[in-house]
Amino acid sequence: MSTISSKNNYTLMFFLVIGIILIAILLINTLNLVNINSLHISETIKVVKNDQQHNDERLKLFLTLNQVSGYNGIIHNFKNYILRKDDKYYQQVLIQHSEFSQYIKKLKQFLTKQELQVLTEFKQTIDAYKENIILAKTLAKRGGTTEEIDKRIKIDDTKAGKAINQLKLMFFSDMEKGHSLTEKKFLEFNNLLYSMKDLKFLIYILCAVVVLIILYLLYLFKKSEEH
Repeated sequence: MSTISSKNNYTLMFFLVIGIILIAILLINTLNLVNINSLHISETIKVVKNDQQHNDERLKLFLTLNQVSGYNGIIHNFKNYILRKDDKYYQQVLIQHSEFSQYIKKLKQFLTKQELQVLTEFKQTIDAYKENIILAKTLAKRGGTTEEIDKRIKIDDTKAGKAINQLKLMFFSDMEKGHSLTEKKFLEFNNLLYSMKDLKFLIYILCAVVVLIILYLLYLFKKSEEH
């Protein structure tokens, strides 16, 4: 009888050890899965933030570039100088062209090859305004009239206009693509969170079942000890 009881005890102890090992494995796997998913979530958030910052910086630089070159900018002040020959407009063109060149350098690092090509066409026209205002000042010093200066200076704005419109289309198209990608990433993020919740719930149930089995085995072990 004692031999049978002893065998029962060994059997119960065996199952208890197996149960404890199972709980340990489940907990370790849960922690590993949570860590992996947490890293994936962090990477997703990082990618979304970087994409957003990239698009925001591109657009900000482009709008500033457009403002510096257009109305109240280089072109506007250039035309004012031709009409009025006031040195303040000449100085404004030189200052704004320097700012324009700085913004171009910053913007280049955010552009594709195609965008760079279009930007170069735009830059060439704006550079022509700087070169021609120097010529205009020389002619004005020699007593040239507005009409005479205007005849000597020929700048084709059509390429610049086309280039700026192309860049607008490219930039806003990229922004739309960026928003679509951001939405996709957040959907992935939400799906991942839900899958983590489901996984945790399943692991908790399994752990609870194993704990109940262990408690039952302990109960049987105690009963066998009493006999």
